[in-house]
Amino acid sequence: MNVLIIPDSFKGSLSAAEVAGIMEKTVLKVFPKSKCMSMPFSDGGEGALFTLKSNADGSLIKSKTTDALKRPISAPYFIFKDQKTAWIELSQTAGLTQLKKEERNPLITSTWGTGLMILEALEQGCETIYLGIGGSATQDIGTGIIQALGGLFLDIKGNELSSGGGELYRLNKIDLSGLHPQALKCKWIIACDVQNTLIGKNGTAYTYAKQKGASNNDIEQLEKGGIRFAEIVQRQFGIDVSNIKGGGAAGGAARAEGGRALASKRSDRRDPADRAPRRDPRAGGDRPQLGADRGAGLRACRLLRGDARGDDGGVLRRGAGEAAAGGPRPSARGGLHPLPAAG
Repeated sequence: MNVLIIPDSFKGSLSAAEVAGIMEKTVLKVFPKSKCMSMPFSDGGEGALFTLKSNADGSLIKSKTTDALKRPISAPYFIFKDQKTAWIELSQTAGLTQLKKEERNPLITSTWGTGLMILEALEQGCETIYLGIGGSATQDIGTGIIQALGGLFLDIKGNELSSGGGELYRLNKIDLSGLHPQALKCKWIIACDVQNTLIGKNGTAYTYAKQKGASNNDIEQLEKGGIRFAEIVQRQFGIDVSNIKGGGAAGGAARAEGGRALASKRSDRRDPADRAPRRDPRAGGDRPQLGADRGAGLRACRLLRGDARGDDGGVLRRGAGEAAAGGPRPSARGGLHPLPAAG
């Protein structure tokens, strides 16, 4: 029996490579004559850079940026061989695993560092940005990214709001006049795998803020910020962002990355993606074909897919031929029989 092992990481416990290793050892223990092929993968969050480095032509670039608390760090992003396409992993800068438990506070954590990394990629000449937004420590609706690329978020007196999601309920105006020109020309593709909206019972604050350190009162404050953000976007740009599926991913970052769209009134949406980005510069391609040849010989095999209890509460997402709840079923492609595994 051929077994193709393609797991994601188990958030906070095992990397995708570690999960794959355990799965392979277990399969061989039960089916010693099996032939296993492992391909640790990612849903767009942690581990995406490892996947790209292992399966796509290009290189990792070290960037001087900041973490979710705006402390200086060095973090990588991936530039494809064409030198025109970059993959930015939000969790490398604004990731939950970058912070100690006692440091988690979505009222002040920011995606600013992610924006600095995007800015660097744009200034390197990138024309397409893939932004993987899983594993965030933030609830700032991606405003940090927009600020790092030149946007401003102002209160009723015209003062700039502090970083994080805690001040967004005071938002009165979004100023995108200083947005980096390349941010308007670039093609943005957001990689995410959740369907939560920006606000509401199933919105970003009520679904994700608690795991990022928010108290019940903090969650209510963040929800008010999301509502206010949506109101201002509707008022200024005539776009309703409140109930778009996926808009609540990464603390609302998936929706705020429409800043470029708000400025230019055009957007790009892909599956499993959304759309994207954008202030203050730091003081300082083609869709990748991952592993296109690696499974060529596996005409009939079993697919072992791992997922952990993470941003979507551990619900197994239904894919082509993937079992949603209990047990394998034949895939529509190549006779694959998926076996989901959750942690």
